[in-house]
Amino acid sequence: MSAHGDAEFRHSAADTAATPRPRPRSFRESIASEGFFEDSGEEPTGTISSSSINLANTILGSGMLSMPNAMAALGLAFGSLVIAFSAMTSGMGLYLLSRCARRTPGRDSSFFNVAKLTYPSAALFFDAAIAVKCFGVSISYLIIFGDLMPEIIKAFGFEAHFLLARGFWITFAIVALAPLAFQ
Repeated sequence: MSAHGDAEFRHSAADTAATPRPRPRSFRESIASEGFFEDSGEEPTGTISSSSINLANTILGSGMLSMPNAMAALGLAFGSLVIAFSAMTSGMGLYLLSRCARRTPGRDSSFFNVAKLTYPSAALFFDAAIAVKCFGVSISYLIIFGDLMPEIIKAFGFEAHFLLARGFWITFAIVALAPLAFQ
């Protein structure tokens, strides 16, 4: 794209963002009015398999592993209400995030860029909060891995002392997964 074409694209994107739109009357009109199905001009890089793996990772996270304990503590009725409420708030959060992401120019709709549009002075704090959250999630996965692997090794009949040690499996997971985490 030429420099003139690039400037023309930025100008048209700024005009589109500044043009007031009529308020949609329904959820379907809201989605259609945000241009979810319009071509952005950039080639998408995600695939069906990468999207499926990402969704499976999100759905089958440590929350799924701790759900039986939460249900046992809360009971069937209240536990079901808490799960339904969590699902509704999670869905609403994803809907609001997708609406904010549509306002970012181009395909770079990271939390940082959305925060720069809404609260520019607090964008760094949002990134720090996400980093702390991701660190906590990784620690919870390591704890679960360290708790479950010795039990699995016992079930297979191995008696080696180091294979039954929780610390060994946590260290193994860190060493094995660190190169993947830094890619």
